[in-house]
Amino acid sequence: MQFIEASFTRPYYRRKLFFSTLVIVVLASLCAAAGLLAVFPSVSGACYGAVITTLHAFERMLVPTIATLFAVMTGLLALAVSFLHLFYSHRIAGPAFRLGQEAARIGSGDLRADFRLRRKDNLTDLEDSLKQVACRYRETVDALEQLTSVLDRQAASLDGSNRPAVEKAVREMTVAAAAMEKIVSEIRA
Repeated sequence: MQFIEASFTRPYYRRKLFFSTLVIVVLASLCAAAGLLAVFPSVSGACYGAVITTLHAFERMLVPTIATLFAVMTGLLALAVSFLHLFYSHRIAGPAFRLGQEAARIGSGDLRADFRLRRKDNLTDLEDSLKQVACRYRETVDALEQLTSVLDRQAASLDGSNRPAVEKAVREMTVAAAAMEKIVSEIRA
């Protein structure tokens, strides 16, 4: 039995998550900078006294304003990043849970493999691989059942009175048993 080598996550998944997070962080930084520019008074007047008055106003409002602004922006940023990662984690966690259920069903003998993941879910490569495994084992089980029916039919035809018929049945049973042994050895490999 050969193993299928595949990437079980879509190749762009990590890059898309990284760049989405980066965009959120950059937008939050730009919003914080815009908020600072909007909150602070502009320097007005050309004389020295007006500049000193403006600097004193900056000094009194600088720490509380920056602290409030950055607290709000940090909260919004954390919320946005959490939502983004929750959304993307459902694209992996949900399909992984579903694939686990399907693998357990296949392991219990139900080889239909008639499940589908959502189109945008991740792990669709793993879904295809699991379906191929189930299909291959279903074909193997069908072949073993056919060979078993040949053995049963030949065993039923053995009555001992007709020597050529008995020899033919034994030959067919030997061929069927060899084919079954080959199939079982492929499963073990």
